Amino acid sequence: MIRSHHVLMLVLTSSCLFACAHVDGAKNEHILPLKRLHLYETGVGYFERSGMLQGGTRATLPLPAGHIDDALKTLTLVAKNGEATVSGVSFSSNLSRGMARALAGLEPAGKGAVSFRSVILGLRGQAVQLRTKEHSMSGAVIDLTQEAVPVACTLGKSKKPPRPCAKQKRWVLLFLHSDTKIQKILLSEVISIRPEGALRKRIQTALTALTKSGRQKRRALELLSQAKGAITLGYIAETALFRVSYRLFAQRGSEQQTLQGWALVHNDSDEDWRQVQLSFVSGRPDSFLFPLTVPRYLRRPLVHPKRALPSVPQLINTTPDAIWGDQLQGDEVGEAYGMGGLGISGHGRGGGGSARGTIGLGRMGTLGSSQLRVGNLAAFSKAKASKLGTLFRYQMRSALDLRAHHSALVPFSQLKLQTKRITLIHGFGGKPRATALVENSTGQTIPPGTISFFSEGSFVGESFLPRTKPGQRHFLQHGTDLDVELKSLETQSMEVPKRLTYVKGGFKEHFIRTRKIKVSIENRDSEKRSVYFQPSVTRNASIKGADALDFDMKAQRACVIFYLGKNMKVKKTFTIEEGLSRRVNAQKVRMETLDKFIAAKSLSAPTRALMAKLKEMRVDARKHLEQQRRNTNKKRALKQKLGRLRNHLKAVGGKAGNAVAPFVRRILAVEDALSANQKRAQKLEDGTKAQRLAMEALVKGLGR
Repeated sequence: MIRSHHVLMLVLTSSCLFACAHVDGAKNEHILPLKRLHLYETGVGYFERSGMLQGGTRATLPLPAGHIDDALKTLTLVAKNGEATVSGVSFSSNLSRGMARALAGLEPAGKGAVSFRSVILGLRGQAVQLRTKEHSMSGAVIDLTQEAVPVACTLGKSKKPPRPCAKQKRWVLLFLHSDTKIQKILLSEVISIRPEGALRKRIQTALTALTKSGRQKRRALELLSQAKGAITLGYIAETALFRVSYRLFAQRGSEQQTLQGWALVHNDSDEDWRQVQLSFVSGRPDSFLFPLTVPRYLRRPLVHPKRALPSVPQLINTTPDAIWGDQLQGDEVGEAYGMGGLGISGHGRGGGGSARGTIGLGRMGTLGSSQLRVGNLAAFSKAKASKLGTLFRYQMRSALDLRAHHSALVPFSQLKLQTKRITLIHGFGGKPRATALVENSTGQTIPPGTISFFSEGSFVGESFLPRTKPGQRHFLQHGTDLDVELKSLETQSMEVPKRLTYVKGGFKEHFIRTRKIKVSIENRDSEKRSVYFQPSVTRNASIKGADALDFDMKAQRACVIFYLGKNMKVKKTFTIEEGLSRRVNAQKVRMETLDKFIAAKSLSAPTRALMAKLKEMRVDARKHLEQQRRNTNKKRALKQKLGRLRNHLKAVGGKAGNAVAPFVRRILAVEDALSANQKRAQKLEDGTKAQRLAMEALVKGLGR
């Protein structure tokens, strides 16, 4: 049985390979050469082929089977000078897996491996050539069933002929000979079976769709045209992503640096690229998959006569007496077969999502105040707004030759960028970082990629360059600067409250924090340095005492700039003034904080008076809280005493009544005290709630 399975598959597969080779090797076929290729960041490419249409020669477009759908939905045909005319494009249809199984006579919904028995069952009623161990015969398959077949017994060394033993189930093929003789043949005796006529072609087609190698086979689009002339054809197809890397060459004394861009491209097709004009598009146009090549069928409703009319004659294999006597309901004989419906496919695009995280600005739970306007450090950013689009094409200057299934690293751009060498330090304790402040001073969007930095012919580090529109800047850190050191010498801080506003549960303090910071900066290099120090500060601030200011828009950090000469060590003092805010809980505010607000001349008189009233309420609340604490402690002591008395009562429970009575009286007294304690606790809780509401009502007078 296993042998028969392999023989059948070998016969069918060999036939398929012969037929496929015949198609691919067809004569008078002219493949339009690939001339241009535009690669996009979404993993697709726009392929452009150009050539001359020759009379009597088929112009074809070679594609992997998986790329046919993309090509069909984006195909463009351009006849130059109106010389060539094209009436369409033809191609061999793809088959769905279900349709392929149906053509081969298999169950369309099957997902398992194709077995020899399932193939035989699919050949029922079909003309075949059958070969067994002893004979070859023509005819048709009727059915394949399991039957109990007598099996010869082996009697060891006895020379007597074998006798029938117990029957065993075997697969039996019911075969109709060409001379109408019906014969039963054990399936294990079958060596091969060869379909005849159109069925063989259908099975070959089905194998191409069912096997992985068949689905990956190269297909061809054929132009339907009898005219001559030049023609250009374009289409979109899946491509390997191109990846970009850059090299930035710094020169001393110049801020115009050379950015050299390289792209890694892959030819993953079976076709060699010869003199292809290659370009890279910085952009992400939407592209999706959509099935087109496989024929699709809609389900139609079945409309039939109200009276059921069977398609099988009643007396095909029975008699009226048999029908009447058996009292069968419906058809006794009937067979229905067909193909399951194929749903119309659709498509959907998943939108890319983004989330912006807030940056913690300030310290000790403080935030930038929306009530105070101190300054806007972001205004010092040198970034320029760009109204240009994001789709830009980088065209290679020379055509590319690349063999099939090979990759190449090719230069695609050489730009002049505004670049400044700086030392970046993030906060006190941060390590000085060698950084390139790169600004896109070109008119093109630069795609993202790794970037390596070179100076005076030496490698100095690498980083990653994000997508950069014209006018955008990036602080690209690429190493540790060992020649720069910054130390904090002294910090003086002062806070002045400016306004109090109501928020639920309390109020918000808006205040000005002024910090006077003294630092020591040393440059041990023989070249000048621009040190960009990023302190912890909000955008709503002003900074004085720095040589210059800047702002990193991506990191949302202000930069205090100091210019140092070669081998120079200096002490610098700068002042930061910030408008900040913090929340204050009205029920938990400290007395020292309230005293600060009452004494602050920067606050209005009504606000200070309100804070004085809040202090009185907080004093009463403290006294009330102390009463609740004492009441709670008393309750705990009473419960402990009650427990001891009950234990004593239990210990003397079997003695005379005069010994029990004192314990009972004392227990009752303690229970009365607990009841009174509970009433007092409820009264104190009501008072606490009233105080909370009163303080809430008071701070509402601050306004929002």
